[in-house]
Amino acid sequence: MNLSCSYLALSLLLLVAQSPGGTLGSPSPLTYTIRETEERVRLGLKSEPRFFDDEDETNPEEGSGGGDVDLSDQLVGHIRSSLSGLYSLTGDLNKVLENRTGDFSGKVLPALDDFQDQIENATRNTAVNLQCQFMKRIQESLQILNRIFALTPEQIEDIKVQLGNFSFIQPTLTENATDSNTTITTIKDNAPRDCADAFYKGYFTTGVTKIRPDRHERTGKNVWCNQDHDGGGWTVILRRMPSTAQLDFRRNWESYEDGFGDAYGEYWIGLKTLHLLTKRQPYKLRIEMASQEDWAFAQYDTFRVAPSWKKYRLRVEDYDESSTAGDAMDYHNGKKFTTYDDDNDGASGGNCANWSGGGGWWYDFCYFANPTALYSLPNNTEESDQYMEWRKWKGHYNYLSHFTMSIRPHEVTTI
Repeated sequence: MNLSCSYLALSLLLLVAQSPGGTLGSPSPLTYTIRETEERVRLGLKSEPRFFDDEDETNPEEGSGGGDVDLSDQLVGHIRSSLSGLYSLTGDLNKVLENRTGDFSGKVLPALDDFQDQIENATRNTAVNLQCQFMKRIQESLQILNRIFALTPEQIEDIKVQLGNFSFIQPTLTENATDSNTTITTIKDNAPRDCADAFYKGYFTTGVTKIRPDRHERTGKNVWCNQDHDGGGWTVILRRMPSTAQLDFRRNWESYEDGFGDAYGEYWIGLKTLHLLTKRQPYKLRIEMASQEDWAFAQYDTFRVAPSWKKYRLRVEDYDESSTAGDAMDYHNGKKFTTYDDDNDGASGGNCANWSGGGGWWYDFCYFANPTALYSLPNNTEESDQYMEWRKWKGHYNYLSHFTMSIRPHEVTTI
């Protein structure tokens, strides 16, 4: 401890001893003069202080004498000196901090700038590499498309024939067989599941294609595939059109379950097939219709058919507002299928199939769409519920000359 700090400590002790909080009636406080204090500090003496008397010092309360410094003034001077030292120390500390901060900024900030530049360069290089790879893939795809479009119709048909005749041979071990005792199982064909799957497998032409919705089914079913509209992949499930001999749609429940007709003309795909197609993934529904020379369409984003034990209940929703035919299927949404021999409609006291032309449909009480009804000739002026209609398009008793229902999965893979 230096001399100034010793002065300050002794002075504080004197103040405490002289404070009004002392004991009443106690003798005057003891202290040393400044000179004695300095001498004792120098000699390292620790003896107890003595009382002031008239022979040694003048009482501080009566003024100073003999050139001695008043202790209160001395204490104030020391405090001021200490404060001045603190202010000076604060200034020095601020300068040190400023210098340190300047050093930090001068070293760290450039390092951060370099790090940012490195990140930007790495990001830019990665983007360039990805762009190059992307452009390379585009060029490869364009080359494939050019080769496909360069094929003649004869070449395309030849490829389809070759694909249809191609067989996959898969060796399988029989039960308890050894390496020397094996059998060969040949899968006879690789029929697509629907027309979207057919397009993916290379059947790009609109026309009749054999599909197999159930991989366990051996025979498959011929359907009309529309590979031209909106990227292709549309499976026609119902088609009505002018024919030399119109197909009779007045069929029983079993016939509507299995399907009937010819995929090259008018036909119904069958309720069993519809359920197999739509049970695994969501499908869209597109309906196209004509009344002589006028055409319209209606499209729905959701189409599904329940299994037989639920009477093939229909789910058709999310009507596309860009359609031109109006939403006539909303009335049939959630309804069970009805035929003249299996009544599941919402009517009481009768059967909508009998009242509406004899065809099977998802009737309520009874319909706004009736595409399986009787086919009307162009000159027919009869107002009857027995003929093909879509009442949300042209109203009641404006009969249809063409009607096609097609479905396609939401996710369509194209090449």
